[in-house]
Amino acid sequence: MRWFMSNQSYIQVTFPIIGYHQWPDAPDLRAYLRNSHRHRFIITTAIEVFEEDREIEFHDFLAFCQQSIPHRETHIESEPINFGAMSCEAIARGLAEKVNLKYNHSGIPGEKRDISIAVSEDGEASAMFTMKF
Repeated sequence: MRWFMSNQSYIQVTFPIIGYHQWPDAPDLRAYLRNSHRHRFIITTAIEVFEEDREIEFHDFLAFCQQSIPHRETHIESEPINFGAMSCEAIARGLAEKVNLKYNHSGIPGEKRDISIAVSEDGEASAMFTMKF
C-alpha cells in the first residue's frame, strides 16, 4: 500500500496566443530583446478541482482563460496582442489573478484552489507562476 502526504486533482487547458513584447532593460548581451518582438505564446493553466466529475468544465475554463489574458480587452481580435514590457512571468501572474478572482471567491471557507500557469515563448522557454492555498 502506498501512502501519500496529500492528493490533489487538477484540470489543465493549453492554448496559443500570438503577441509581441519587449524587455527595455535587457543587458547588452541580449540587446535585441529591447525591441518589440513576436512570439507564439503557449499558455497552460491548471486549477485544482475538488470533485472528479466535471466540477469545472474544460471548455468553459478554456474560454474564460482565453478571454482573460492581460491586455486582451484592448486589442483588435484579428491582431496579435501587444504585451508591452510584460515578461512571461507577468503574463502568467496577470492571468492567475483573474482566475483566482473567478474561481476562489465562493465564500466557502477552505475552498481555495491552487492555480498554476505557464507561459512559453514559442514552446522553447517558459515561466511558471503558482498560487498555493
